[in-house]
Amino acid sequence: MNNINKLNENNKLFIEKFETAEASGKTMQELGINRDVYWAYKSSTEAGNDLINFYDMVDEEDAEDIIKCCRENGVKEFTISSNSTGMIRAIMALEAHGCHLNSTAMVNRDNLRIDAKQIPAFKIEIL
Repeated sequence: MNNINKLNENNKLFIEKFETAEASGKTMQELGINRDVYWAYKSSTEAGNDLINFYDMVDEEDAEDIIKCCRENGVKEFTISSNSTGMIRAIMALEAHGCHLNSTAMVNRDNLRIDAKQIPAFKIEIL
């Protein structure tokens, strides 16, 4: 089984909502989908990751909306591979909204990044 199928199996509700959203012609906001989560999903699917991965920094002020969107759509864990110096604050903000830094992992890079096939990431669990 390839990673994209695994991502889809783990997040079926989420995937169906996103696929419907793309076909509807409505904005993500109109459909109640957080844009950061949507783009993380799209990039992760294209890269073939097992989990949704945020390649860019998760802004502290967006943490609550990101976690709310994930919870509403059955996402129980994700990764963040951003190398930002503000990552500690981002993880603290996620933990303040019911997440836990679980471990580290290697994820497939997206098409916009360095030559490495995989990059390190933090694995976050939604409690």
